[in-house]
Amino acid sequence: MTNLLDKERNGIFSKEVSELEATVWRKRLFQSAVTALSIGLPLTALLVPNQATDQKIKELGMGAMLGVASALLSELRDKDEKRYTSFNDLNTEHFKGTIKSVFDYERNIQFVRNRLNLADTISTLSDGAQEKFGRDFQITELITRSVSYDDVEVEAQVIPEIAISPQTLQLEQQKQAVETKTKIDLTWLDSEFIAGSKVVVGGRGSGKSYYLKYEAARYLLENPNDTLLILDPHFDPTEKPESQWLNNLPLDVLKKYVVAKKPEDIYKQMVNVIEELDRRIENNLKPPHVPRIKIILDEEETIKRQLDNDKFDIFLDVIGRIQDEARKYGINITISMHSLKKENTGIDSANLSQMDWLLFEKAAYDSATKYPSDFNAKRIKVDAKKLHAVLPKNLGRVIVVIKQMDADARTTVLPLLPIPVITIEQDTQAEDVDTEQIANTQDIKPNLLSVITNWYCSIFEEYGHYPNDATLAMAWKEITGLELHDWGITELRELIEKHKGE
Repeated sequence: MTNLLDKERNGIFSKEVSELEATVWRKRLFQSAVTALSIGLPLTALLVPNQATDQKIKELGMGAMLGVASALLSELRDKDEKRYTSFNDLNTEHFKGTIKSVFDYERNIQFVRNRLNLADTISTLSDGAQEKFGRDFQITELITRSVSYDDVEVEAQVIPEIAISPQTLQLEQQKQAVETKTKIDLTWLDSEFIAGSKVVVGGRGSGKSYYLKYEAARYLLENPNDTLLILDPHFDPTEKPESQWLNNLPLDVLKKYVVAKKPEDIYKQMVNVIEELDRRIENNLKPPHVPRIKIILDEEETIKRQLDNDKFDIFLDVIGRIQDEARKYGINITISMHSLKKENTGIDSANLSQMDWLLFEKAAYDSATKYPSDFNAKRIKVDAKKLHAVLPKNLGRVIVVIKQMDADARTTVLPLLPIPVITIEQDTQAEDVDTEQIANTQDIKPNLLSVITNWYCSIFEEYGHYPNDATLAMAWKEITGLELHDWGITELRELIEKHKGE
């Protein structure tokens, strides 16, 4: 516990805090020097009366100019200090939450351990004594199976999983069929490109949104054991299925992948990704030992418009860290936007230069599009514009593809690829499992569900709120020895709520 607190004391943005602190101090010192000169020069002109008039005018003029410069420097420094304060406050709140989470966790686990040990002792008594003491201590449900804290077992699945049928071969065959029909080379559109980090740029009607839905479905089918997070501020669950992400999935299943809609929730999800990155870095966890995480962030400009400046600055730093550090730990992001203009997106060109690019239609030849300096931007734009002028819309969309490992950009056509259909495998029960014990979707043994529900409610009674996701996951692991991932936490909370009402 001490090691965890020592680590968390530094905070998830310790690097940014240190850099901003150094920047703020440099600007303070520089501003102090300028301010001192702006005061000292006029004083010299006043206190040394025998100076030449020209010299006095020069000193007074320089003092006035330095005074203006000092005011401008103060304004610039204030912006950095606000960012520094925001990062520092975020670290402080994160550390407070960690302290509370750790101590809540220790107390709650001790509470569960004591009840389970008591149940274990009572279970060795006669049936009459078990009934009496179980009723007295309100732990009858724990005694019925003689639960031992050190030997808790669960059924094969703790929480029902969504099993996606892998269709890699079928996807490749579909792509080859389109290539044969259209005579368009699609070898660049490989699994590595789909899974990697990229920026997808295009206006309305350019085909950008259609491609993103194709990428999401294909990634999930090619990597069914990885984690897909879709962050879409314009997600509308009332749209027709054919207009949805992952269009063949029921809405309740779809919501497990479209995990955030409101900009504030998208911001929180991105911060959660950085916490997971820090965990992987600390423990040197890389695929295949941990699942890869693929983030698809749609309509990035909407996030910029709706988040306050301080949070958006943090949001941009998260994107920067994903590009700098996360890829080798299995975390990649696809960012969708209407243009590459920094004033619209806020994303620095240094971050964009580390990503693959996929530009649709006008974005490929727009005068505002700034291609990397090592590419012939004029030739790319001319080729894209000529192709756009002659291409029938029913054949596809003009695109420019820039891949990190390629020496040159590719100007081509992306045909309207069929969005892959996702099918969910039906769970099959093992022959030696009594199906009557796995009613509906509750694969958690009844006594374990009662234990976790009682503990869950006791937290609310004592602190006035239910345990957060981290505390719930830690408690579950302590009881069962099993990890509980994000989707599992949601399912577990639903089972707890249902059990509370029974």
